[in-house]
This record gives sequence, C-alpha cells and structure tokens, in this order.
Amino acid sequence: MIEVRDLIIENNDGIILDIQKLNIDKQDFVCIMGKSGAGKSTLLNVIFGLIEPNKGYINVGCCDMGYSTQDASFVPYLSVLEHILVSIKEERRKIYAQKILSRFGIENKLSEYYSNLSGGQKRICSLANAIARGEKLLLLDEPFNDLDNLKIKELVSILNEINSKGTTIVMTTHHIIDNLNITNNYNIVNGKLV
Repeated sequence: MIEVRDLIIENNDGIILDIQKLNIDKQDFVCIMGKSGAGKSTLLNVIFGLIEPNKGYINVGCCDMGYSTQDASFVPYLSVLEHILVSIKEERRKIYAQKILSRFGIENKLSEYYSNLSGGQKRICSLANAIARGEKLLLLDEPFNDLDNLKIKELVSILNEINSKGTTIVMTTHHIIDNLNITNNYNIVNGKLV
C-alpha cells in the first residue's frame, strides 16, 4: 500500500527526514514513535501529499485517505456537523462520522462551532472526520493528545475495530498505549527510521 525508497526531506537547516526503505502493507497498523522534532509529522505529511520530497520515491496505493493532524485544525466558524458535511461526500460515511462522535459521547455537539469546543472535543471531531474519510488508509498524528483515559480506551477500541475490517493505519505517538493491535513499530531518531 505504501512504499518509500531513498526519501530525503530537507529545509534551510539541512536534512530533516532520511528514510532509505519503508513498506506498509494493506491492513497494517503501524506506530511511529520518536522525540518531538524527529520527523514523525513530516513523514505523515509526505504520505498524505502535503510535502513533496526533495529526493526519493513514495508510492501510496490508494487515494481514500483520512488524516487527523497534530493540531486538529478546523474552520472556527463552522459547526461540527458542517465540517462533516463539507469534507465527506458519501452519505454513509457522514452517518459513520456521527456514530463515532456518539461513541465518544459528544453527539450533542454537532451544532456547536468548532471554536467553542474543548481541546479533547476538537481532537475527537478531527479523529471522527479522518476515520470517516479514510476507509482504506488512516493517518493519525498524535491521536491521543488532549484525550482523557476513557476517551483513549474508546479510541483504541475504534482503531482496532476499523483495522480488523481492512483499514491500514499509520499513527505517530509519544504515548505507550496498551491493547492496540500494532503490526509494526518504528522509531524516528534524527530523521532516520530505526
């Protein structure tokens, strides 16, 4: 599903990501760990197509991707439901996003403006939106940030469930989370995959 070869990402300060080889297969659940600034988010941005590699090759074998970024940003003057309606075209996926919000207990926030939500509620909305969009591939950048222990437990359950149904998941995190059905763990150290 995802193939990376000789990938180099650099900026004015030098090389920030240098990955010689990475293969992620269909239905893998990959966890990428590393210190802040190691290049984890950059890798997800490259996979999603937000950053063009300076050198190397990346092939993502699907276009049905959902992405929840680390900052969980939305347009502040749109409601939670408006974000779902704007970003997701298929009716069945819109309903699915609302079911995910319900599982987290915030289905009553659909008419709330994003700017009025707590940090944890913003994170949940971003995750629900990404999960509903990413039927084949789900990219999650620090998905457990801003969540309490009960919400983390529910997210673990949801991620394991959708992975078991065929969704490939690539996730970055600083957290060691129990009960995730991870198939591959990687660490990024100084921009290199180890």
